[in-house]
Amino acid sequence: MKRPMQLATALCLLLVSACGMLPDKTPESLSWEEHLQRMQALSHWSAAGKLALRTRDQSESGTMLWQQVGNSTHLRLSGPMGLSATTIESDGEVIHVRQGKESKSWNLKDQTSLMEQTGMDLPLNALPYWLKGIPAPQLKVQSMELDHDTELLSRLQQQGWQVEYESYELFDELMLPTRVRIQRNQSKVLLVVRQWQDISDQ
Repeated sequence: MKRPMQLATALCLLLVSACGMLPDKTPESLSWEEHLQRMQALSHWSAAGKLALRTRDQSESGTMLWQQVGNSTHLRLSGPMGLSATTIESDGEVIHVRQGKESKSWNLKDQTSLMEQTGMDLPLNALPYWLKGIPAPQLKVQSMELDHDTELLSRLQQQGWQVEYESYELFDELMLPTRVRIQRNQSKVLLVVRQWQDISDQ
């Protein structure tokens, strides 16, 4: 498989899925428990921003346009290093990556194959929660820190991964991360989200 395709597949590990409806409260009035419930409920959304990926062998960056509707993901990546016209789609079980005339599909449960093909070992089941600023419920929390003033997650460690939340912003009465760093050993991902949108009513 060509290197741009490898990179696109590595970036596709950042797929998001959740389910439910949003509580009717303002962010300022939410405790951590209420905020956690709201983020677990967020299932239909779109996000636009940038991401940077660094491993022992490569360092790349690009822009992303990400749309999530329940378990269905549509992600479009673009950038200077062969990422043009890269589209990633998933139903939560199988992932399809298309770049030009080249395409590839994987079973998301086969993490060994994904790691062999992409060189990344990001835990697929945890990323949907980390991106929204909450722990992955299926993994043991090794450590967790909340910001004293906001009660939003500032640091998290699960499965040996260090997740740091550098900033949040208010989008349609939802406090969502806008700058997230994820790291374990020599694998590092930086996500900078410039626009979140709840699309549950669309």
